[in-house]
Amino acid sequence: MSKTFKISGIILFSVTGLQVMRIISSLTPLSDNLSGWIFSFIMQCLFLGLFPFLLYKATIKDGDFFKDVLVKTKINPISYPLAIVIGLLTYFVNVGFSAFWGTFLTNIGFTYVSGGGTLFTSPEVLILEIITSCMLPAIFEEIVDRGLLIANLENVKSDTAKIIIVGLFFGACHQNAPQFGPTALAGVIIGYMAIKSGSILPGMIVHFMNNFLITISNYLSQKGLTPKIITQLENLVFLNGLTVLFALAVSGIALVFALYFFEKINTKPENRKPKNEIEETIMAVYGIPCYDKNGMPIYYAKQNDTSLPLESKAKATDYVLLVVAFVSALAVTAFTFFWGLLR
Repeated sequence: MSKTFKISGIILFSVTGLQVMRIISSLTPLSDNLSGWIFSFIMQCLFLGLFPFLLYKATIKDGDFFKDVLVKTKINPISYPLAIVIGLLTYFVNVGFSAFWGTFLTNIGFTYVSGGGTLFTSPEVLILEIITSCMLPAIFEEIVDRGLLIANLENVKSDTAKIIIVGLFFGACHQNAPQFGPTALAGVIIGYMAIKSGSILPGMIVHFMNNFLITISNYLSQKGLTPKIITQLENLVFLNGLTVLFALAVSGIALVFALYFFEKINTKPENRKPKNEIEETIMAVYGIPCYDKNGMPIYYAKQNDTSLPLESKAKATDYVLLVVAFVSALAVTAFTFFWGLLR
């Protein structure tokens, strides 16, 4: 079995674990808060953390887990404060996009389930919510949904294709129609950062920032502590569809510029593929190396020259388990969509 096939199996295990845990959680008579915390701890720490790590170690003997999930890569230190800015912009963009996504679902007849959500009855509840809804997903979801998935797509040449796949997979993995659109968008943004920098650490910051701002916003709203200026700004933005669209456009443009700068500071001059066929031929003749996002050399060997290591190509069958995981997550998402239409 190839490494690609084995990683596909690990991802399928995590997706299946999420589905099983959702069923168990829905059948467990616990309070909303307690049920959510237990589900998050088990799902994040075990099915997206410990189990994938152990399965990787057991099946890929000569692999480096933390290198494969893009944790060890050295990147420009400016990337980290810039990730905070991108996290803020991602939150603003997702707030606007979520409004349009929710309106779209409602207009086609989708009925939302009126859940109680988190009840912030004490400071301890806020702390636990930050840990389970912000910190754990930012670490463990990035390891599997970004790190392992990108490692699994190593043989896909197009960065654009990989970014789209990573985004759609992240949206599908939430297995909930109302969350699919916003999480897929966030997945594209964070996936772009991981693929362009070769590290998931900045994406962890963005992921945490987005979830943290949502949690704090809910807390302040529930406690009636939202600053007046923020309330006035929200009323202005959500005045009508045009104001929401304008705010979304401004945040989106700022986000695009921030992502462009992020890519620039993490791109080495030699970190490129041949620009054209002539350059590729020259590299092939002289065996000139380029470097990938992890700083590893990619050799363009001479024709019929086996002295230089060539990257092995994954077969289509190696992705079977990944496709099963993706289809399975999409099927549950589709079920929640049609169930919402029938309610």
